[in-house]
Parts: sequence; C-alpha cells; structure tokens
Amino acid sequence: MTNEIFNNMPQVSIQNSTTANVKPQQPAQAAAPTASVPVKDSIPAAQVNNGPQTDVAELSTADKPKKGPIKKFKGFIAGIKKFFASAGEYIKGSVKGLISGAVAGSIVYSAGSLFNGARAKSAAKVGEEAVKSLKKFPAKTVALIAGGLAVAVNLFNASLNVTEKKSNIEHRWVGHYNK
Repeated sequence: MTNEIFNNMPQVSIQNSTTANVKPQQPAQAAAPTASVPVKDSIPAAQVNNGPQTDVAELSTADKPKKGPIKKFKGFIAGIKKFFASAGEYIKGSVKGLISGAVAGSIVYSAGSLFNGARAKSAAKVGEEAVKSLKKFPAKTVALIAGGLAVAVNLFNASLNVTEKKSNIEHRWVGHYNK
C-alpha cells in the first residue's frame, strides 16, 4: 500500500479550549486559508438528561400453561423412574466403591507390610542401630487413602450415570421442551 491515501487529510491542532485550527497537510493544493471554528460547533455533544429517572421492572405473573392429564401422568411416572434410577445407581456405586476400596486398601496394606518386613529383616542383619533408625512405610495410612480414593471415584462415576439415566428418562417420558 502507498501512503498517497492519507495525503489529502486535514491536520487538526487545538489552539485553546474554545477554538480549533484546521490546517491541510499539503498547503500547495489548499487555496483556502485556515479557519478558526469553535469546538462546540465542530463536535456536537450528546444531550444529557439530568432529570430524575426511574427504573421500571416488569414482573411476569403469567401462569404456566396447565398440563393435561396425560402430561401430568407422564411427569409423575418420570419422577418415580428418576428417583429409582438415582437410588439404584448410587447404591451400585457405593457397593462397588466399598468393594474396590477394600481390595485396593488390602493390596496396598499387604504390599506395605511386605516391604516393611523385608526392610526390617535386612536391617536386622546389619545391626541393632539400623533397626532403630529404620523408618517404616505408612502402610495403614496409604491403604486408607487408596480405599477412600476408590470409593470417591466410584461415587463420581455413579453421579455421571445418574445424570445420563435421568436425561434418558426425561427425553422419553417428558419430552424436550414440555416442562
């Protein structure tokens, strides 16, 4: 691009707070002398209304459209199905979480106990000072954390399953926009 586009633009400089002086960028082409224009005439200000203004709130008191007996019945059935789907999924998630938590905790505890036993046996061969300075692996604490984590993961998955089942029930029994 060339700079020829901007050659004919006037240059504006402000002399004081009431007048503005407009000078062309190329004085050879402009034959008219620069004119002094008041600022209030060259840039009109927006009208400001300082009068008291009030906020208006339109409250919607329109009643929801009444549902017919078939939609009420379908909504009732959907509510019962959603309740039992939620209860069933959370019960399954809790039981599965407790079982997997117990398995994970017992595996971690057993591995920690074996590790501590092997370290104690090797330290006993070296001497009594090595046995006294031996730090044990906190098998019980880590096993509880692993078990709790397994329960938490299974409950989280159960909540996702509940959401999916409720959505499917809502889709089938109530519809998309019929609330």
